[in-house]
Amino acid sequence: MHEPCLNCASVSFIKKYYIKHTGHYIVTCRTCGLVQVNPRNRLLNIADYESSSVRDRKLKQLHDLMVKDTGLSLKEIMEKENTIRRKHFKARIDGIKQYKNSGKLLDIGCAQGAFLSACSDTNFQLYGVEPSKYTYIEALKNASDGTFYNGTLLEARFLDDYFDVITLINTLEHLLNPKEALVEICRILRSGGLLMIETPNMGNWIAYVSGRRWVQLQFPDHVTFFSKSILTQILQELGFEIQQVKSGNKILSVRLFLFYLGRYFKILGKDLLKICEKVGFADKMISFPQWDEMILFATKR
Repeated sequence: MHEPCLNCASVSFIKKYYIKHTGHYIVTCRTCGLVQVNPRNRLLNIADYESSSVRDRKLKQLHDLMVKDTGLSLKEIMEKENTIRRKHFKARIDGIKQYKNSGKLLDIGCAQGAFLSACSDTNFQLYGVEPSKYTYIEALKNASDGTFYNGTLLEARFLDDYFDVITLINTLEHLLNPKEALVEICRILRSGGLLMIETPNMGNWIAYVSGRRWVQLQFPDHVTFFSKSILTQILQELGFEIQQVKSGNKILSVRLFLFYLGRYFKILGKDLLKICEKVGFADKMISFPQWDEMILFATKR
């Protein structure tokens, strides 16, 4: 039985793919065209309404899957990745500065605070929202000059027109309530304020050519898959003016690249990672274009 569309509440869908790796069906809404997981009962999603104990249980399941697939925990990886992560996020900060150079900046789904830590030498007053207690504690350590809320965006209950900049960096695709979250963002963002969204682009040629094997479909906590046209339409209806949509570059270590690779090609990823760690190659930095992700900048009218 299908659950209502996460954008328009329609219950009419076209089955698109079955993803064996996660056990999920990917469907397209016949009414609005949004691609999404449906039904969603088995998703390891921690970003919405559940109690903190349920969130922590799901996060542990997610981390256990990573350890099983790669032999390493995400915590171990990210502790070694801080310097490179700051370089990766510098390009995102430069993009924001084209529109805003100061004011209150909120990062939704801030995880361990890597993006906010990279913003520490800017003129922004930094805020973060993170539903996981564990990652919230890590964020407090990594971005000590920020103000953090442990919970969801809706639970935080920020004041109207409070922020000058709001960022959703690889967060929107995880939400079970993306439309509601965008409505809330519109409420708390000042007129003329900037919204930056980075999310997989379902309308990109890589997604089309890859089909059911597209890597973004394989994550057990990805819920929605937006195209540029659908995300633009949703934001315009909410009162946003689109300023720019582009793809970006991914900067990461060989270690993190092989960690992600090992989640889908287990033996190859594990073995290569062990060899690279042994010869001291794992810390080398690599950069490649992310054609199948979009970075969208929009201002509130």
